[in-house]
Amino acid sequence: HNKGVCLAKLKRYEEAIEAYEKAIEINPKDDKAWHNKGVDLAKLKRYEEAIEANEKAIEINPKDDKAWYNKGVCLAKLKRYEEAIEANEKAIEINPKDDAAWHNKGVCLGELKRYEEAIEANEKAIEINPKNDKAWYNKGVCLGELKRYEEAIEANEKAIEINPKNDAAWHNKGVDFGELKRYEEAIEAYEKAIEINPKETLGYSNIGELFFELGNLEDASKNAKKALKRNENLTSALSLQGRIDIEEKNYDAASKSFKKAISLD
Repeated sequence: HNKGVCLAKLKRYEEAIEAYEKAIEINPKDDKAWHNKGVDLAKLKRYEEAIEANEKAIEINPKDDKAWYNKGVCLAKLKRYEEAIEANEKAIEINPKDDAAWHNKGVCLGELKRYEEAIEANEKAIEINPKNDKAWYNKGVCLGELKRYEEAIEANEKAIEINPKNDAAWHNKGVDFGELKRYEEAIEAYEKAIEINPKETLGYSNIGELFFELGNLEDASKNAKKALKRNENLTSALSLQGRIDIEEKNYDAASKSFKKAISLD
């Protein structure tokens, strides 16, 4: 079992799983080995198997809040949000101070568009651990969905303050500024997200949209092209490029962009 833990720390998950299986062979009631096997299966995106391993750990030790939480994470990855919420609630029942389980419950509620409840769950996570930048970010996402953009920006700023490398929070801040028509600030936020994560394709498309709104077709086109260079099938960038082409009276090019965008939608 200890060998498995060490291998997992080295990100050698396949070997770690083998070590846990050896431990389980010796002692099938080793709930920690089952749970750790579940964690590493999840790292390999083998979520169904990970759920099974965590369920085995729970069967042996129903008070293993970490196994309930990990089961919830895997169910969420499989978009089984209702079941994921139930698993996280079990984790919280055993350990009400598990901020990660509160946050994960919040994420799943958000996915089900139950935004008010999602905000509450994330606030509970933040109350337990004010440094949980993911909970601040997720709270921001849900506030944005409720069109409470000023509050959403504040939540994203908290996430960024805790973790300046949280590119998703920078991106989301850009979305909220855009909704408030504070375009310059939105562009700055998107640029920061791209600086942290150069694969941030949607950021280029969104910056292009803002320049288009500002009537700056040259910079709008530059950013649409940057987005399409990274992902030629990005519908938002294709649609933007089409609108730019219409403004510039390049009707054939516009038609091509729109046709491609429609075929991908």
